[in-house]
Amino acid sequence: MFFFFVKTSNLPDNIDPLIVSCIFFAAGIIIASFLPHELLAPKWWFVAMVLFFVLAFHLRGLKYFFLFGGMVSLALWRYDLSFPLDSPSAVWKFNQTKVVISGRIVQEPEISQSDQKLVIAADELFEPHQQKLSGLVLASLTTIPEFSYGEKIKFECKLKTPAPIDNFAYDRYLAKDGIYSLCYQPTILKRESLVLSGLPAIEQQLLKLKSWCRRQLFATLSEPASGLAAGMILGDQWL
Repeated sequence: MFFFFVKTSNLPDNIDPLIVSCIFFAAGIIIASFLPHELLAPKWWFVAMVLFFVLAFHLRGLKYFFLFGGMVSLALWRYDLSFPLDSPSAVWKFNQTKVVISGRIVQEPEISQSDQKLVIAADELFEPHQQKLSGLVLASLTTIPEFSYGEKIKFECKLKTPAPIDNFAYDRYLAKDGIYSLCYQPTILKRESLVLSGLPAIEQQLLKLKSWCRRQLFATLSEPASGLAAGMILGDQWL
């Protein structure tokens, strides 16, 4: 909608409205990164965004000013969404605690020559007490046994809070995918087979074929060539 507002204005021919909007949005993200979370939390940034876009449409003489305000408000609102929800069932509330939880692998495992990473949607806590859970856990474990997308597992692990690594904001990198809890070398207590996971049979066979192709790549090529090939050919992404 905001692109329509800009395009209907009398912009110079050499100005691309999409580029202008992207620059304003990027400026908003930079501003948001320096603001305290308490200032970002109110959802009135969404209301401000709508108001600015409406004003940009009706007050053409100040269209750039209101477009800037609208895109910055959109950036602040979107940046606020990257923070974890404060819910009693949120799995991140048990960070720094040894727990026993169950959940389903909701992304294809990221497998390298040294380890594999699983994105697990937690659904139930068993220890230190029992309750329903919600949220994602990124688990790192050895390559054997190999896990598959769709499997449900129960495991024991001490959850950790993601932290920056050197100059890389690893915590913010994971936050974009809604991951606020890490688990290293969990103890697998129970594993539901892929056949019982509810996935269609054809999808199960395609996942097995993809896993076979990945193993062949890692057996043939060394790092980092194997990881690059897996990303280009199989679409693997790394967390």
